[in-house]
Amino acid sequence: MQLPISPADDLEVSRAAISIPAPLIQASSLRQKEFILGRYCAYRAILSLSGKAYNSIEIGENRAPLWPPGVVGSITHTEGFVGAAVAPDDECVGLGIDSQKWMSEETAKRVVDRIVHSEEAHLASDWEFKHQVTLIFAAKEALYKCLYPRVHEFFGFQDATLISTQRNLESQTGEFLIRVNRSLGLEPLKVLALTEFLGHYRWDALCIHVEVMVAR
Repeated sequence: MQLPISPADDLEVSRAAISIPAPLIQASSLRQKEFILGRYCAYRAILSLSGKAYNSIEIGENRAPLWPPGVVGSITHTEGFVGAAVAPDDECVGLGIDSQKWMSEETAKRVVDRIVHSEEAHLASDWEFKHQVTLIFAAKEALYKCLYPRVHEFFGFQDATLISTQRNLESQTGEFLIRVNRSLGLEPLKVLALTEFLGHYRWDALCIHVEVMVAR
């Protein structure tokens, strides 16, 4: 489920009766709107998945959404875009999505050393530099959102490495392989013997949208 930041049907959003939680009472009106629209996308996604209306997705540790029993999911928002994705937890160990407006060249140069390993510099080398950095940033964000609810341990941009990526320019879609560089106490993932994860992405003129999912 995805929405522009200002949906056409505000009445439908209001009918979902999503309230602002205490930690966001003093937040800016834009942050509150992002929260409501993100939860509304999640509400619609859960309704589509299970037929159940669930309008109370609280904020857990490290700001991660607290999903209802039987559901894994992820919420994302960037300038002008909000989205959510869910899956049944008997089919999916983890799910992470991240949407990012393309960085400017200036922003990409400022953050590249914090986000990108030297061994990642060759990836998507036929793209503009700012597009390379945005892709790697979004992929690592999606991986974190996928794994954190299971491992409950913070890991940063330098703790993951994109190994490879391939794209279809005609369909504006692609996939990548990403590796976790250190032990995270991944008990549910140790069962799967996973340290490398497959992700998918699509893009348009404004944004890139990335998904990482671990199936059971």
